Amino acid sequence: MSTLEEKSIATIRASLLKADSAKLCDAWKNASIVKGGNENGVFGDIMSRDVIAYTILRILFLLKHKVFGGFLRAHYSGKPWTDIDIMVNMTQERGSVDTLLPALVRNIIQFITFVLPIPKCCIAYVLHSGNKYGHACDLKINVADKVIVIIKLDMVVADFQNPITQIPVTVGSALEMLPDGSVRRRESNMMIARRLAHWNPEEIIDMLRDGKDVKLCLKAAPKTDVRRLQYQNYYWCRIAKMTSLNWSFIAIDGLEPSPLSEEELQKALRCYTQQKVKDASRVWG
Repeated sequence: MSTLEEKSIATIRASLLKADSAKLCDAWKNASIVKGGNENGVFGDIMSRDVIAYTILRILFLLKHKVFGGFLRAHYSGKPWTDIDIMVNMTQERGSVDTLLPALVRNIIQFITFVLPIPKCCIAYVLHSGNKYGHACDLKINVADKVIVIIKLDMVVADFQNPITQIPVTVGSALEMLPDGSVRRRESNMMIARRLAHWNPEEIIDMLRDGKDVKLCLKAAPKTDVRRLQYQNYYWCRIAKMTSLNWSFIAIDGLEPSPLSEEELQKALRCYTQQKVKDASRVWG
């Protein structure tokens, strides 16, 4: 469920999504005087990070790119978010992934410094090695000689149909936001398009606003033991993370994999974290 604090954060995020440059700048200045906090962090820090995130969304939408995944769940619920998943519109750009994505990061940084009173010398980024589908990037914004905001960007140019991760673990993770601010199911992912054809995006959004979601599982278990274990770990690690944020799961669509024991789950979470660290250490360029 979403708490009253989270509902308030969701209301602020809704206003940031519609804010022009002047309002984003005002929100950045006001973030420094916001008081209080909860188990997810200090409200001023949360708001500062949100202001930068929605400033990034503004330039992404101006460039006709889309945003999808967990960030949209957080947008409507007011709960914490980890990164921003970006579906890059290749029809709007020229060049290869290797040239396009670094250029997009530079455009994002240029726009942040244009809208917010943050000098370029206070922004650094690390672009991690990826593949033909995209790259990950860490943006670090420094103020008063300390890092106060770290934003992770996952930039992809195609919906990679990995047999293990071909569908997200919840219905609420299957949305995408278009440049005009409208929301729909991720239509580039055929598995999502087929499985969620009976869902109206507004129904999903209303559910997310209450901090609720529906588990989304494969209809049949993977055929090999290795794939079954991979899917089991993938699924339960993400469900565990959402559970820690007090998401309420109201139904299950599909065949839920067998639960992991507490020991197995902790091992899977450690492996997941180690892989994240390994990926973060692979600097590109």
